[in-house]
Amino acid sequence: MAETQLPRCVVCSIDMTPWSVADRETHVNECLDEATIDQRYDCPTCGEELSHCDERQRLEHVNRCLDRKETYDSDMSVHKHDKAVGEEEEDGAEAQEEVQLTQVAQLTQGEAETSDSAYFEANYVCKICGIDMSSVDLVHRIRHVKLCGQKFGVRAADMAEVEQTETIVARLDEKDASNAFMVMMQSAAGKATAETASMERSNVFDVLMRGSKTAAVLNARKRPVPVKFTRKAVQRRRLLYPDYKCIQGTSPPFIVDGFHYACKQHSSIYFLTHFHSDHYGGITKDFDCGIIYCNEITAKLVVQELGVHSKYVHPVGMNIPVLVGNVQVTFMDANHCPGAAIILFRLKDGKTYLHTGDFRFYRKMLNYAALQPHIPTGDEAIDHNGKIVGINRLDGVYLDTTYCNPKYTFPTQQAAIKHALELMDDHWKQEKVLYLFGSYTIGKERMFMEIARKFRKKVCVSKAKLRIIETFDWPREEMQLLTTESAATNLHVVRMQDLKMDNLTVLLAKHRLRYRSIVAFRPTGWTFSSKNPRKMSTCCSNPTGKIHVYGIPYSEHSSFAELCDFVKVVNPRAIIPTVNCSNKRNATKQVNALRQVAFHNISALFKQQHQQIKQQLKTS
Repeated sequence: MAETQLPRCVVCSIDMTPWSVADRETHVNECLDEATIDQRYDCPTCGEELSHCDERQRLEHVNRCLDRKETYDSDMSVHKHDKAVGEEEEDGAEAQEEVQLTQVAQLTQGEAETSDSAYFEANYVCKICGIDMSSVDLVHRIRHVKLCGQKFGVRAADMAEVEQTETIVARLDEKDASNAFMVMMQSAAGKATAETASMERSNVFDVLMRGSKTAAVLNARKRPVPVKFTRKAVQRRRLLYPDYKCIQGTSPPFIVDGFHYACKQHSSIYFLTHFHSDHYGGITKDFDCGIIYCNEITAKLVVQELGVHSKYVHPVGMNIPVLVGNVQVTFMDANHCPGAAIILFRLKDGKTYLHTGDFRFYRKMLNYAALQPHIPTGDEAIDHNGKIVGINRLDGVYLDTTYCNPKYTFPTQQAAIKHALELMDDHWKQEKVLYLFGSYTIGKERMFMEIARKFRKKVCVSKAKLRIIETFDWPREEMQLLTTESAATNLHVVRMQDLKMDNLTVLLAKHRLRYRSIVAFRPTGWTFSSKNPRKMSTCCSNPTGKIHVYGIPYSEHSSFAELCDFVKVVNPRAIIPTVNCSNKRNATKQVNALRQVAFHNISALFKQQHQQIKQQLKTS
């Protein structure tokens, strides 16, 4: 007779004869749980232990390794590892420092691999200098971190302080979802193409912030891209353009900076004064409503950045009269941003209109050859009716009225730049200072380039910004002052919206190993206060005094005084405001403000000349 088999545990083989059925089931379940916990899980591709990961994380890691294996030779990787390890053998003290830095690098990589997102696995950056090391192996990352520590004087013990700071920032993130990291790490919303969105994310501020491993960064997600064509947008394109967007007397209508109203039924001739979104808004890569006439620099940007087919863009040289239809058109420098132009339209019937786009008036503009016939020299004769003889007055000026208010009387650009240089001198002797300069997609380049020239220091710009600057055709000496390497300089150009105190506080905390303080410059005319005109700039500091944000009254628009000076000299028959003129009341208010200052002085001058003429008539 066969021997009866004793009931034993299938895992540990213990005899369970005296136990009840319930006890046996409990024991087997406990054994199975312990076996699962103690079981070691290794990646079949790279061999890394994944026991601490859950099933989903293990699956993601294995998939990433399989994808890498297609383009990466594992045998060559092992060979490079052995060679790099052999080169890193040094004396005892250095070896100990290397071990500590190795632990830091391995810990960082572990955080990246166990993260909810695969972003950090493919975008590994050095926590000291911020350079991208996603394409190199762990040994080379360790070696780079060690060299960075020696270069910037960072010890392994200092890295622990950074980890504590990141923990604090993570707690701040839990309190407020819309924190600084969410602003700085997300791509700009509303970009039409994935390529443009990618370029936007790779700005200097993002490069400086890439070393972050806080909860705020891990939870950051791309903002949804709005629908490109909506029913409302299509209906708006069919609306008739406002009068200030069209040059009077032209047929077909010459529409200037009015691309929201562009359609083939309205016109086939369009003009773009410069490459700012409030002027080119409405242009998409599918634009086919007609020909866009613009400056050569602006034409490059329209094709390069907006994706418009080059056959719809016609570049026009500066100060060269060209015929568009039966109208003579001349582009002249607007002293606004690179590629910005004021445009003179001379119609077939003799009427002449000047469109300023956005401009900053200065007296040298009066020397433009195309404007000479329309500017009085003071030697013209005056008839019996008080009219100037021998001068062809402009029939209308489409005027940039951004600052058409007496309270906006800020200093010249040269004075603002000089003041910024003086502020730089005050901080330049301090050590470990990060200097930030606010800028737009295009514009404000003159200020940070002047600072770079004086201090003989390179300025770091984003790859997207550099790509735009390359269209300006600057001299080689100017281009050599620019770099895209964030670790190469402490002068950085960032977006204007990044210069918020909350953002800068987080930025300084992240880079406390390299920088002790931040000095930021916000160049805009809106910062000027008419209540305290003696004070050139404003300054906002944080409670610790380590962050200073200076508002520099550097504007690329004409101040109210400059607008009055321009109108006084040119003396057009009509002024058509192009900014803040959504209704007739606002437009009339702006024109009256200019007339009260400028034309009052002109009428007083004419009154004196009238008296002289009367005296001459009496004596004769």
